[in-house]
Amino acid sequence: MKDVYKMYDIEQIPKYTKIVGNSFKEQQQYISKLEINDYLYLKREYHNPYDKCAILVMKNNLKLGYIPKYISKKLASQLDNLIYYHAIVKNITGKEQQNKGVNIQIIFDKCDI
Repeated sequence: MKDVYKMYDIEQIPKYTKIVGNSFKEQQQYISKLEINDYLYLKREYHNPYDKCAILVMKNNLKLGYIPKYISKKLASQLDNLIYYHAIVKNITGKEQQNKGVNIQIIFDKCDI
């Protein structure tokens, strides 16, 4: 396992971040139902016209937003090489506001190589 960490720079992936691109009404409705420690799925979005390394953050096939670009640049090639991650909800910000934010922890799952 240590070799995988070293080979793919897994230690270089930030462990904590926020979901971005989540200010649309539909996404905000999904976010309002999230709870702390909810499991979130990370999925590559290969045909995103704005970011060739885009990574969706999803729960139950519902799109919540994206991993920030500075992280997705590092993480996309790992996901493409069968190195799996997920995320968990650590905090929901702006609970009393129209647009809420979600802070997440990115967690290495496994490597299928």
